[in-house]
Amino acid sequence: MVLFMKLSLFFLIIVITPFIFFGTVKSSREASISSDAIEYEPTINKEQEHYDKVVALTFDDGPSNYTDDLLDVLEKYDVTATFFVVGTNLNTKYNTVMVRLLELGNEVGIHGYSHKEFTKIKESKVIEEIDYTQKLLKSYNIEPKYIRPPYGSINNSLKKIIDYPIILWNVDTLDWKYRDALKIYNNVIDDISDGSIILLHDHYLSTVQALELIIPELQEEGYKIVNITELFSLKNITLENNKVYRSAK
Repeated sequence: MVLFMKLSLFFLIIVITPFIFFGTVKSSREASISSDAIEYEPTINKEQEHYDKVVALTFDDGPSNYTDDLLDVLEKYDVTATFFVVGTNLNTKYNTVMVRLLELGNEVGIHGYSHKEFTKIKESKVIEEIDYTQKLLKSYNIEPKYIRPPYGSINNSLKKIIDYPIILWNVDTLDWKYRDALKIYNNVIDDISDGSIILLHDHYLSTVQALELIIPELQEEGYKIVNITELFSLKNITLENNKVYRSAK
C-alpha cells in the first residue's frame, strides 16, 4: 500500500504537474498581447513594379470601433494602407486591432495626440503632441515614419520643426462630411489618377461600405493599391523630412 501511494505521488509530480504548469503558461500567454511579438517593417514587393498605376489608401483619426471592419475589407482584396492614428485612441481597447493591422502589412503614422490643429497651438505643444504619440506607438514596436497634421494644417514654420516627411493628400473623399458610401465612392473615382494619395477616415460605417465599392473598381481599372511606403518606393521617390507630399507625382 505504501509503495502504491509513493508511485501515485511520483506519477502526479512527473506527469501531471508539467502539464498544469505549461498549460497555465500557454493560457496566460494567449490571454495577453505582447508588444514584443509585433514587428513593424513594411516589405516592398518588387514584383509590383510592373503596375502602371499605383495609389495609396490612408485613414485618419483611428483606431476606432470600425478599424477592424476596414481591415476585413483590406484583407479581402489583398490591399494595404497607412493609418494615421491619434494618440488618445491608443488605449488597451484597440490592442488586438493594432496587432492585426500590423500583421496584415499595413503601416502607421502620427496624426497628433489630441487632434488639435497644429497651426493653432504653440510650436512647443506641437512637439509634445508628436513626441507623446511616438512614445505610445513604441509600445507596439512601431517607429513611425510619417506625420499627417490634423486637418492637414501646416505652415513653413512648422515644416522646419517636424522632422518627418509630412504626408497630405490629393484625393479628398469628404467621408466625414457626407457619410454616404456612394458619394464617397464617386469622390474617389472622379479625382483618382496615378500617384494619388486618398484620404479617408477611420470611424464611419459609410467609409467601410464605400471601401467595398472603391477597391474593386480601382483594381478593375488597373490600379495597384498600396501604403505610403510602397507608393513612393514604386515611384522611385525618396521621402525627406520637413517636406510636404500630397501625391507621388
